[in-house]
Formats: sequence, C-alpha cells, structure tokens
Amino acid sequence: RPPRSTLFPYTTLFRLNDVAGFDVLSHHFHMHSYGDHEELSFHIVMPPETPLKDVNKVMCAIRKKVREDLDVEPTIQVDADN
Repeated sequence: RPPRSTLFPYTTLFRLNDVAGFDVLSHHFHMHSYGDHEELSFHIVMPPETPLKDVNKVMCAIRKKVREDLDVEPTIQVDADN
C-alpha cells in the first residue's frame, strides 16, 4: 500500500456532512497500524437529544463511508454536544 498523506482523513470527513445530514463536528483523530491492518479512531459530536436509533443510523453511514473512501477500519466515539 502506498504511503498516505497525513491529511487524508480530513478529505473524507469533510464529506461526512452529506452522509450524516448535518454538520459533523469531529476531533481526536488517531491512526493505528497493525501490520497490514489500519484503523482510524475519532470522535464525533451529536446533539444530546438525538434519538439512539438516529445516532446508530448516522454511525453506520459514517463507518461505511470511511471504510469505502479510506480502506481503514473506523472506531467512532459519539460525544454529546452540551
């Protein structure tokens, strides 16, 4: 696999607003490499009144987009915006 730009996660994450249907605030990015396996962990912020079923729907869509665009396994933590 060719080396990645240090900015590569951000190009996909800017497009996550379209996937989520709202402005996705994100932070705390970490890339992890385990041999040929790569993971990207990060946090997103959602309004605290968001129903759990909607949180899950957004998380699944974001996870799918990251896998497709970046070919890494995402781990996403949701923080409440309070």
